[in-house]
Amino acid sequence: MSTLKCTYPSAADKTAGCAVTYRAGGASKYDTCPSDCPLNASGCGTDQVDLEYLEAVSRAVPRQGRALTYSHFPPEHWAHLNSPRRTVINWSAPSVEAAARCVADRVAPAVAVVPRTYWQGRKSALIDGVRVVRCLAEYVDGLNCSNCGGDAGPLCARPSRDYVVAFTAHGSGAGKAETDNPGGCYADNGPAGWQWKQTSKAETSTVNTGSGCVPYDTEAEALEQFVKQLPRGTVLRHHIAGDMGEE
Repeated sequence: MSTLKCTYPSAADKTAGCAVTYRAGGASKYDTCPSDCPLNASGCGTDQVDLEYLEAVSRAVPRQGRALTYSHFPPEHWAHLNSPRRTVINWSAPSVEAAARCVADRVAPAVAVVPRTYWQGRKSALIDGVRVVRCLAEYVDGLNCSNCGGDAGPLCARPSRDYVVAFTAHGSGAGKAETDNPGGCYADNGPAGWQWKQTSKAETSTVNTGSGCVPYDTEAEALEQFVKQLPRGTVLRHHIAGDMGEE
């Protein structure tokens, strides 16, 4: 059974001040991820989207705040849910070229991981007329998901944007992410990896907004209650690790 860990506030540098969740399968932390995700070398995963969870994610937006997430499942599964006052779902494309095509065709907002040598001192690039913008938090001091974009909100929380947001391969698996071989997920190790592993071990989904973990029977219920407890204007980043798959 997959479980969800909901935490506010996040203590990680990239998401400090945000509300975050982690999602994992019980047999393997990768069990909610697509089995064909290029960053997944575990041999585990699924081909099915958890429709109940997907709908819960779409609805889970803090009051007067913003919510965003990323999925390696193709946009055909979820793009219809990207609408005002809903969570903005970004396609984590297998390549920056695929992300650019997705944006050019106005299918969905898209992101991609690029090699550490990609930028060559630049902050953006152009692919077939589509701008590729480097994640601002990678080079602007004091910027993270909670304050990215100012009043207009995080770049990744803008559903109609006409550019790709790209993340430089990072973490202990950066070298693998830069090859054509499976593997290289940033959440496989480090603090995110530890949180993801603990989520996989949990027997129930939990919510912690500062006064201890409260268990809930379902992921959808946990998300609903989590959002109700968040301060107005919070930025919520769904599943820092994990995806929308049905275990």
